Amino acid sequence: DITPHNVFINENMKVMVGDLGATHIASHGTMMDHIAIGKLAYIAPEVLTGEDFNHTADIFSLGIVFWEMLTLERLFYHPNEQETISRIMHKNYPLPSSKNSALGKDFDKVIGRALSFKASGRYQSAKEMYQAVENIVKKKSGLSLDLFRMEMQIDGLEDTFS
Repeated sequence: DITPHNVFINENMKVMVGDLGATHIASHGTMMDHIAIGKLAYIAPEVLTGEDFNHTADIFSLGIVFWEMLTLERLFYHPNEQETISRIMHKNYPLPSSKNSALGKDFDKVIGRALSFKASGRYQSAKEMYQAVENIVKKKSGLSLDLFRMEMQIDGLEDTFS
C-alpha cells in the first residue's frame, strides 16, 4: 500500500516505499478484504468497485500521497468511511495549486494524471511519474532530483515500476 505510513527516507535521503499491497493482493484475493483502518483514503476507484486492477492502482495512491505532501492537507480522508469512498468516486478534487499557489500548474498536471479516474489515463510506471516531476524541478530550478539522491527503491517489485 502506498500511504504516508509506508514512505520512508533513509539516512542517505533515499526515498523508499514499503508494503506494496495492492499489487500483491491482485493475485491473492480481494483488496477490500485487506484494507486497514486509515488506508481507505489511498485506494484507487477500480479497487473500491471490485474491478480488475493492476500496478496503476499504486500510481493513484502515489498521486494522493504527493498531493498531500504538496498541500499539507488530506485529500479524500473523512472519519466516515462511506464519505471517504464517495470523495474518491466523485472524480473531483481541488488542484494542488489552489491550496499552494507556489506550485504552479505543472504540478497540477502531474497530480491530475496520477489521479486519473481511469487506470489507462495514469502514468504507467513510477519511473514515468518521477521523470515528469524531475522535469518540473529542472525547469523551475535547473537542478536534477538526482542531486538530492531521491531514488525510488521498490523492494522486490522493480519490474512493476520500470
